[in-house]
Amino acid sequence: MTRPSILLMDEPFSALDPISRNQLQELIKRLHDTFKMTIVFVTHDMAEAVKLGTRICVMSKGEIVQLDTPQVIKEHPAHEVVKRFFYEG
Repeated sequence: MTRPSILLMDEPFSALDPISRNQLQELIKRLHDTFKMTIVFVTHDMAEAVKLGTRICVMSKGEIVQLDTPQVIKEHPAHEVVKRFFYEG
C-alpha cells in the first residue's frame, strides 16, 4: 500500500472494546504525527474527537456550524448544537 495523503475514517472504533479502541486511537495519532497526513475522522464521541483532532468540524443538518481547534470550540461554542455536543454528550 502506498502512503495516502488523506485518510477517511467513518466511526472506525464504534464496535470495538475499550482496550482495542485506545490502542487504535494511539496508532492513528502516531500516523498523523509521523506522516503529517490529513485524517478526516467521523465520530459522535466528543472525547474521541478532542483526543484525536487538531481541528474539529461540527456539523448539523448537513451544514458546518463550527470549525476550529478543540480548545477554541470547547471554550467558545458558536452554536447550540456545539454546546450540547460538548456539555450534554
